[in-house]
Amino acid sequence: MQRFNNVLAGCSIIIDPENFDPAVSYSTAKGVYFKNFSWSSVAKSIKDDLIQEAVTRMYELSGKVREGANEKYRIGYGYFWVAHNAMLSYLKSWKRHMKGRLLGDIEDQEMAARIYHLRKNILDKSVSVDNGRDENVVREK
Repeated sequence: MQRFNNVLAGCSIIIDPENFDPAVSYSTAKGVYFKNFSWSSVAKSIKDDLIQEAVTRMYELSGKVREGANEKYRIGYGYFWVAHNAMLSYLKSWKRHMKGRLLGDIEDQEMAARIYHLRKNILDKSVSVDNGRDENVVREK
């Protein structure tokens, strides 16, 4: 079993290559994807990347998951959550990256600021319920 600490990320990585099964990991990753992420259009477009990220992370934490397994929480449970958290993290960073690219590709900074404020105003709109009726209300700041 190989052990080393990832000082930059602040977490330890414990790799256990003898007991790591790629077929089971891919199966678990696909199950996590279809259960928790298949409804998202962004996740559908990067499905293969999400699955690969989950399998990579399961390999990096294969020893840690094995150490944490007990009678109540078996190895499959640990791998499920490792895959889920890896996919969620990758999806959030992908969305953040694409949002930055959209505004970063625009040469005119004034136009970029207008687009940003327009999108912010659209997101500030909310639906409030008043006496059982739905009314669109724009929050003013």
